[in-house]
Amino acid sequence: MKIYIKTILITCTLAIAFFACEQDEIDTYNGKDLVYFQWAKDGGNNYEEARLDSTSFSFAFELPALTDSVYNIPVKTQGFISNQDRSFLVKIGENSEATQGSHFDLPDNFVIPANSEIGSIPLTLYRSADLKTDILSLELELIPNENFNTDLIGDDKSSNSNKVLSYNTFELTFSDMLTQPNYWNSLPVYYLGDFSVKKMYVFAEVNNIPVPNWDEEFIYGDFLVQKDIFQAYIRTQKATGTPVLEEDGTEMELGDY
Repeated sequence: MKIYIKTILITCTLAIAFFACEQDEIDTYNGKDLVYFQWAKDGGNNYEEARLDSTSFSFAFELPALTDSVYNIPVKTQGFISNQDRSFLVKIGENSEATQGSHFDLPDNFVIPANSEIGSIPLTLYRSADLKTDILSLELELIPNENFNTDLIGDDKSSNSNKVLSYNTFELTFSDMLTQPNYWNSLPVYYLGDFSVKKMYVFAEVNNIPVPNWDEEFIYGDFLVQKDIFQAYIRTQKATGTPVLEEDGTEMELGDY
């Protein structure tokens, strides 16, 4: 009799353990995965650990031949990784100033690739004429679908503004306005003369470099070589009877040095 009782107890214990495990597995499932803007939660976008839900882009440091640019905004999932592609949805926010078709375009579909937790929103920006005078904003919003929820929330502050981060909305401002850089009057003015937008573009073209961002960095040694190439080009063009002209038709002039 004791043997039978012992067998029954062991069987009951195993059954209870089995159902407990089954219940634990059910409890770990919490519905759909989440999708969010990666820079807001994890940081990035060339700002190291900076966390932000807005940023800016300028065509001004690109040569005039460039007429459009693809700007990728990464999104990330929280939850399980799938072995299949999963679509997510994006809509244009009501506060957007930019116009689709004129200032930007978005693809028809957005996908988190199979076996990955990261996807992107490839945003095509157009270098329209009004960006020379206007700074436009575009707000993108992640919305729920059959694959993802978008209600990730937190109370952390943005790295570039004093406000709580949004994980499901992202704002991009963009323009094409090149203004006199901070470092211009420290040295370039003496060799290059008065600032003009066209002068900056010619300087970059003849040196075969991107338009230098002298708001943030000025490398003295590089400039000394580059200004010689630029000055030689301006003088040669003038000597051959084809002087370089500013946008207003006046001759481009060098500085006193």
